[in-house]
Parts: sequence; C-alpha cells; structure tokens
Amino acid sequence: MKKLSIIQRNKDKGSKIWYLRTFNTDTHRITYKSLNTSTKYKAEQILEKEKQKIYLNPEKEKIENLPPLKTLYMSWINFVESNFTPGTVQSYKSKLKDFFDYCDKNEITKFSDFTAVNANELINSLQIKGITKRNKKFIYKAFFNWVLQTYDIDTKNVFSKVQTPKTQKPIRSFWTIEQIKKILDNCTNKSIRLCFAFMAFCGLRISETLNLKWENLNTDTIEIVNGKGGKNAVLPLSQMIKDEIELYKGKAPDQINGENKIFSVTARMVEGELKRTCTKAGIDGHNHLHKFRHSFASNLLRNGGNIIAVSKLMRHATPSMTLNVYSHVLPDDLGETLKLLDK
Repeated sequence: MKKLSIIQRNKDKGSKIWYLRTFNTDTHRITYKSLNTSTKYKAEQILEKEKQKIYLNPEKEKIENLPPLKTLYMSWINFVESNFTPGTVQSYKSKLKDFFDYCDKNEITKFSDFTAVNANELINSLQIKGITKRNKKFIYKAFFNWVLQTYDIDTKNVFSKVQTPKTQKPIRSFWTIEQIKKILDNCTNKSIRLCFAFMAFCGLRISETLNLKWENLNTDTIEIVNGKGGKNAVLPLSQMIKDEIELYKGKAPDQINGENKIFSVTARMVEGELKRTCTKAGIDGHNHLHKFRHSFASNLLRNGGNIIAVSKLMRHATPSMTLNVYSHVLPDDLGETLKLLDK
C-alpha cells in the first residue's frame, strides 16, 4: 500500500518547489516526484487527485506491487506440486514454456505488464490445433487465477475473454470386451497383464494403476489414493478384475505384500508391451494406454449402463462431462422411446 503526502525539499538551498512523497508500506521505500509548483494550494490539489486514483483503483496498486512473473510462476509450481500428480505438474510446466518465450520476446517481466491484448496475441500466435490452444489457454488462465486469488486482487483475468477456435471433437475408437480379452491373453508379462486389467475393468489411468498398493485392495472394492487432481476414491470391483487378481496371485504369490506397490514397472514399459501385444493379437489402429479407460466407459454405456453411474465410476465432475465424450456410443433408442406413446 502507498501513503502519499507533499513536502518541500532543499528549502535550505532556497528551493520552494513542492514534491509528492510516496511511502510504500510493504517495501518501506520512499520516492519523490516534483509537482512543478511552488504554491501549496496547487500542490494539495494534485495530492488529492493522486489519492483518488489509488482509492478508485486499489487493485491496480496491488498488481503493481506483485513479485516478478517468474517468481510468481515458481510459487505457483510449488502449489501445483503439492496438490497434483507429477504428470499434471510436468504438463503444466511444458505448456507454460510458450508463455514465457512470448514474455521474454516482448520483454515482459511484471504481472501488471501482461495485458488482455498480450493474452489474445499469444494464444492466436500459437501454430497448433484448436483443442491444444484451448488446453494451453486453460493452464495460462489457471496460473493467472491463482495469482489473483493468492494476492486477493479483485480484477478480471486477462485470459477470460480470449477466443479460441472451436473444432469438432474426433470420435474416439475403443476396444470391445472381446478385444480386451484378446490383448490380455496375448500378454506374456503377468504383471503388465494385471496392469492392463485394472485400466480396462476399473477405468483407472496408468498413473493411478502404477501407484496401487496391495493394501488398496479389499474383497469388493479398490481405493484410489491421490488420483487425478489429488482426489481419492473408493470403487467397486467387477468380477472380471477379481478373476485377474486371483490369476496373478496364483502365478506370483511371493510378490504380494500389503505395504508394497503392486507394480514395479514404468509407464513406458507398459506402453511398449501394449504395442507388442496388440501386434501379436492382430489389433490394428491407434493403440495407447488411455484407450483402456476409454473402452471401460464405452462398453458400459453401449450395453445400457446408467450415465450417472458410469460418470461416478469414471470419477468425472458431472454426468455432462461423460455425455460430452461418450454420447456417440449410447444405443440408438429413439425408436424404442417413441413406442412408449403406444403404451
């Protein structure tokens, strides 16, 4: 916060010019600005105008006193690291590289110097697909929101009104239950087979799967600890995953310990095994680990699963999120719905 007053300096040298004295209560720094008048009345008028500027726009004062952008970024990353998974942290770091490249190019070092014009120019200068632009804008906006909330600044985020091109989402392919069983049967690594099964029959992400410990498994439920967004959850186990767990226990009884992680493999090792297994099983297409989770939801919905129940199993924030992604796999029941009129 700044405190303003007027003062005459160098009076001992005969100067009668009035100065605006600014005292920053946060940094304890004092600055002087010549008012170019020797009349006290005029100096007092200027003082009142300067005070009104601060009173009418106190948020600008807060923004101008923020630490440098890169210092704010490091503080934000510390916050992200303590609340999100390592994969999310790495994603945020990589996507902010374009932001700081732009700031370096335009010599922007302060939060207050980055305007809505800069935000719009940055987003539209990126030579990337529309959906990637939206993802980057989401992260830039999240960073700026964190700064505004952390420092209690009541002003609009400069990324709020930046428009990104809308693109039609591609229809994602998925594996049927029969194809998933074929993948499992062609996987020669018993540990990675179980890893596939958790993703296919519980809808887990690869990071959540690799973090599982034996103590997270109960007779009928599985506990997800520190999942996406740092959230925990308890989910029911299907008979399919129960059978896979028992199969694994029969082949590797000495490796089961409540305190130990179930898997000692890396995501890269699992991805490599998936590609080899799909080739062996004769399953073509874009085969990747997240396709297991996508197939989990798709198979439930195409077989008549309740959208709200599937949304909860997927741990989506709202059922509308599930519908937005998986509406194309819902059964075409329009004709059956019209038959209700006949009844």
